[in-house]
Amino acid sequence: MNNKKSVAQDILSCIQKDIISGEIAEGEVITERMLEQRYGVSRTPIKEALKQLSLEGWVEITPRSETRVTKFGIEELKETLPIRTALEKIAVTLCMQRMTDKKREAFQQLLNEFEALNLCTTKSNEELLLEYNSLDNRFHNMIYTYSDSKMLLDFNTRLRSMLKRTYHRIPLDYNRIHTGMDELIHVLRAVLSYDIVMAEANITKHVINSIDQKIKVLEKRAEN
Repeated sequence: MNNKKSVAQDILSCIQKDIISGEIAEGEVITERMLEQRYGVSRTPIKEALKQLSLEGWVEITPRSETRVTKFGIEELKETLPIRTALEKIAVTLCMQRMTDKKREAFQQLLNEFEALNLCTTKSNEELLLEYNSLDNRFHNMIYTYSDSKMLLDFNTRLRSMLKRTYHRIPLDYNRIHTGMDELIHVLRAVLSYDIVMAEANITKHVINSIDQKIKVLEKRAEN
């Protein structure tokens, strides 16, 4: 059973990568037979992968019962802005309301790491990018996990899966790294001081700036 799940997960990742790269185009109708031939596996893991991709919004079943790759571009990215902003504000608020000593210690450790990275002058841009992405992912995973809300965590998992389609196509601006770190440092300080107003204001700023940077890149590419 575990092996079957592993194969299905591998196929899911392969399909996602091919959609992100454009080898499988947005709007394209895909079939189990086509994927079976493409990846050289049986239909069982393909069925499981497509089921999960449908749940996460990567594909949709048309009225003709075809499986079609969904579109996710500028307009879809804009639509996620109010949704993600609302989710993150709820998550940080619940974290403060449900704070424990263990959670507080973890948030403090993450804040220390952000502050150290923000002051570091010896790392290359590539090293800075990798560490920022790692800390950023930890931050977002923490606020949803520590919200102690399974429903909120499920919503975030689906949303971040969809956002991955855009984020993997857009390189992070190195100027955005330090701005992003400043924003998250302020969020963490507010969470640790139980300042809900400041926490919500700064997480909103972080989400807006993050998505806005990606929208500008996509709009510039569309013009060219």
